[in-house]
Amino acid sequence: MAAGAPLAPALAQALALHQAGRLAEAARGYERLLRARPGDARALALLGALRLQQGEARPAAKLLRQALALAPGDAAARYNLGLALLRLGEDADAEAAFRGVLAAQPGHGGALVNLGGLLNRQGGFVEAEALLRRALGARFDAALGARFDAALGARLEPGLGAQPGDALALNNLGACLHGQGRHAEAISPLRQALALRPDYALALENLGAALLAADQPAAAAEALDQAVALNAVPSGDLLGAALLARLRLHRWDGAAALLARALAAPAPPPEPLDLLYHPLPPATLRAQAAAQAAEVVARVAALPRPRRASRPPGRIRLGYVSGDLHEHATAWLVAETLERHDRAAFQVHAYATSPDDGGPMRRRLAWGVEVFRDVSDLGAAALAQCMAADGLDLLVDLKGWTRGHRLEVLALRPAPVQAHWLGFPGTLGAGFIDYALVDAVVAPPGCEAGYSEALVRLPRYQPTDSQRPLAPPLSRAEVGLPVEALVLACFCQPQKLNPGVLALWLRLLVALPDAVLWLLAMAPEAEAALRAAASAAGVAPARLVFAPQQPQAKHLARYALADLALDTWPYGSHTTASDALWAGCPQLALLGLHFPGRVAASVLHAAGLADCITDSEAEHEAMILRLGRDPAARAALRQRVAAARGSALFDTPGFLHGLEAAYAAMHARAEAGLPPAAMSFG
Repeated sequence: MAAGAPLAPALAQALALHQAGRLAEAARGYERLLRARPGDARALALLGALRLQQGEARPAAKLLRQALALAPGDAAARYNLGLALLRLGEDADAEAAFRGVLAAQPGHGGALVNLGGLLNRQGGFVEAEALLRRALGARFDAALGARFDAALGARLEPGLGAQPGDALALNNLGACLHGQGRHAEAISPLRQALALRPDYALALENLGAALLAADQPAAAAEALDQAVALNAVPSGDLLGAALLARLRLHRWDGAAALLARALAAPAPPPEPLDLLYHPLPPATLRAQAAAQAAEVVARVAALPRPRRASRPPGRIRLGYVSGDLHEHATAWLVAETLERHDRAAFQVHAYATSPDDGGPMRRRLAWGVEVFRDVSDLGAAALAQCMAADGLDLLVDLKGWTRGHRLEVLALRPAPVQAHWLGFPGTLGAGFIDYALVDAVVAPPGCEAGYSEALVRLPRYQPTDSQRPLAPPLSRAEVGLPVEALVLACFCQPQKLNPGVLALWLRLLVALPDAVLWLLAMAPEAEAALRAAASAAGVAPARLVFAPQQPQAKHLARYALADLALDTWPYGSHTTASDALWAGCPQLALLGLHFPGRVAASVLHAAGLADCITDSEAEHEAMILRLGRDPAARAALRQRVAAARGSALFDTPGFLHGLEAAYAAMHARAEAGLPPAAMSFG
């Protein structure tokens, strides 16, 4: 029967019950009709829509497929099938259903919104954004909207009618922009969604994430706290985000209780990166990472696996993938390494998953490898197939569990050997990652139980770039520092601070009355919290000096004005440690219990400055006090730091010797059919 044809009396009666919300009676009516007329496509479609309303996605999908076999042109049935498949996690088939709807009805708002949301989850942000903007600019076709079976599917989620200003479409658009790193742009559509639906918990959660990334932690904390309150049982990742916002504001009261709630909450689990700011044992960090990896695997379970291109033997095809291949700390570390790979042994590919920012680092990286691909517009399956078609032998992820990762691509296994390095200081807990590149300081012998990967210990963990420019020297007056003060610097992210770190720093300022503490600029509320804590400790708030964000060369030049660079714990200095040494500033390190707190120590070992590492907070404090009171000792240390420019820390060719030996060994094991195994080089 054609979808628009007059209804038979029995079907009309069941439909009236359906419209009245008397679903059980309506279902019995549809079933009686189908026993008499098993091939009634309209009854099958409406019963399928009803089952979907009742939350029975699998029976709904079966009924809707039967209806479409009889009436392939029924766009409403195909749309409802797409919704059912989404609920079942069968994303590939859901995508095909929504694309089929749009082929027949290009302005179908529900299909536009849902396909956009689906592609957004898979990382296909560019097409997702275009679909969502189309949805927000379109209305349902008048004839289609008048049909009950089309509207029925649309009412399964508030807003799926895709009218201009639709809350779900606005939320999905905001999430899409946030996923592309366009955090400030994401805020407006998310606020518009909340203006339409003030109790929209997911939009509040997305708004909080965008505000956090846009460095508005106070507004983020408000949004995330509201989202927590609206959820009867908030998820681990929502509670973790709310906790991170508090850390960014230095609101530490209740943090331990909120962390405990996040760890005990249902999936999705807290972001593994957010857990590194707390003194958690390696076993807990591994378990949480594994839970996050299981979420990723589930998201891509229905996607097609990539088909690797066959090719003749030759150079090892080495790929790096990251969303940080632009002006970012990871790129500043790895640029020279990528440029200097032995091209006789390796063909180097780089996959940039973030859009081109037009900056000099992006251009440098693009020129520094043989194959550079901007893949920011590709979803997971398409990107995995792109890598497989390139015939990669070994793929190195440089993001780990950091914002904007694309680990769902690695879960599809585009390369026979997969490793992670640099982006995330710890295990990824993922069965699809074979190796973690570390060294004997960040991952000493005996720590293996904390990792799901085989550990490959390099001569040192962190690469450096000996070509990093320094801007012309500045004066202390130019940057707001007292000319004669002892300047103690720490240019870490605000969430690395905690009550123990701050208490030690304030004791130093009390004991060293001529000292100032030089920190990176933070949100006004965070700076005010630190100044209030200083005042309560008897330290003049003006002795905390905040440095605004600057381009890399100018930022590095500032280090020359500091006397000592301090460490944080349990998440210590990473790129900031090698930055300080490159610029000539002595870096001190407190050796942590596990990876996040041991990178600065690794850097100092490579620089020949192991005596700047201490094993306890008391020793760290004593070392700072001794150097703070002894100008001659500081001068001697500064001379040693200047000499460290010739150390192993800044020797990229020497570092590459060990790195490339590791890559060759990992590849050789795979070629021989052997499983990943721990290895050491240097």
